[in-house]
Amino acid sequence: TFIGHNLSVGNVVVFAISTTVGGVIIVGSYDVVTVTDANNFSITAELQATVSDTVAMNGGNAELVYYISLGPPPLGEGYGLGDYGIGGYGTGIVPADQTGTNITALDWTTDNWGQLLVACPMNGGIYYWDPIGGFVNSQIVPEAPPFNSGIFVSMSEQILVAYGSTVHQDIGYQQQPLLVQWCDVSNFFEWNATSVTQAGNFTIPIGSAIMAGLAVSNQNLIFTDLDLWAMSYVGPPNVFGFNKIGAGMGAASSHSVQQLRGSVYWMGRTNFYSYTSNGANVISCSVWDQVFQNINTAYLQNIRSMPNTPYNEVGWLYPSAASTNGECDSYVKMNISDQGAPWDYGMLPRSAWIDQSVIGMPISATPAGIVYSQETTPDADGQPLVSSFTTGYFYLAEGEDYAFVDQIIPDFKWSTVTGGASAQIQISFNVTNYPGDTPTVYGPFTVTSANEYISCRFRGRLMSITIASADSGSWWRIGSIKYRYSQAGRR
Repeated sequence: TFIGHNLSVGNVVVFAISTTVGGVIIVGSYDVVTVTDANNFSITAELQATVSDTVAMNGGNAELVYYISLGPPPLGEGYGLGDYGIGGYGTGIVPADQTGTNITALDWTTDNWGQLLVACPMNGGIYYWDPIGGFVNSQIVPEAPPFNSGIFVSMSEQILVAYGSTVHQDIGYQQQPLLVQWCDVSNFFEWNATSVTQAGNFTIPIGSAIMAGLAVSNQNLIFTDLDLWAMSYVGPPNVFGFNKIGAGMGAASSHSVQQLRGSVYWMGRTNFYSYTSNGANVISCSVWDQVFQNINTAYLQNIRSMPNTPYNEVGWLYPSAASTNGECDSYVKMNISDQGAPWDYGMLPRSAWIDQSVIGMPISATPAGIVYSQETTPDADGQPLVSSFTTGYFYLAEGEDYAFVDQIIPDFKWSTVTGGASAQIQISFNVTNYPGDTPTVYGPFTVTSANEYISCRFRGRLMSITIASADSGSWWRIGSIKYRYSQAGRR
């Protein structure tokens, strides 16, 4: 029952607030099946009702949500609010704080619109904040779609793009996970598509949901859970054209995509991908097993990219299988400047990451709320940075020959070019005869810049090297480690 509904058969009605009636939960959008009269119509639920019942949605109450923008705090009244009488004598009348509930969200997408900040809480509205506008917090854009998965600014023309956006049905608003909407050129207060505006919309035809979107050189990219789409500006009347350019290359989360050195890199559900001048491609990953066999798939939406421009690294933070609450506790990263694109992985509790900016090196935050400035010291928040890595196995000699090694020549940079503490490094050698065997470990051998070589005695066919350090204030870089060996038969 809806007084004066003005509906016809086939119209769409959105029930915004979940309501249980007759053992059936009614929520979301439904087609009108029959129209009884001007005040009554019927829909079809997905499940059979268990009893006959009559219930009013939301208990019969209307729900009004106000979005309050806080202006500059007003001055108080009275004798002693200035420097003179802050004490008990002259506190005067302090203005009351604005009441309300702060906006909270599991995730936000943000972008710059000139000097303005535009922001969207996941599945929420679109807000903007002007640093010189006088408001303490951001203001909602009332003309924008009320529910969106995320936003970005298209730089081919200054157009705000919303994905996972909203359409107004015959009654109510419905969020559609594959809908892309955009505003008029240089005006995010105008979203109506008319003959005199460039606002518009497009529904991606394949996939379940749009996961992410961003602007790159001369085009925009839209990532669904399945594919990669190019969103290119073509001008009126269509404004944007859409083409699938990466089949099976969907993104894992809204923040799993990053740009570095003119290319785009992202993490999907089962692979890493790149979009370069050579098109969209799968990235070969030497540590694939360590990541995708040890990830909590129930919390893929928490994956965060971690670009590190000063060191030419792209990386991702993700929740491992051990992360029962879904917070990111692990990382995997790749150096794009080295031949062969070396990978590494490890444990790192970080829930957010921002690349270098005008304020300096990358900034990260832990799940506990501690904010760190990365890459500013060789230590870990005042404590020695315990670091280590282990190479893959390599053959000591050609073919089936065993080798006997009696001397290792370490090759490192031991400090920065400006000097500083000389590093102290521990080197271990993991030796085995066949792949998969439990290795025999020789070491660790502690070496410094004073050590020209390491005397050792071991025999085998395969070897990997573990290098570690745990001293304060030191910096080091590995070079090309050499070893002296002789053939020692095949048995």
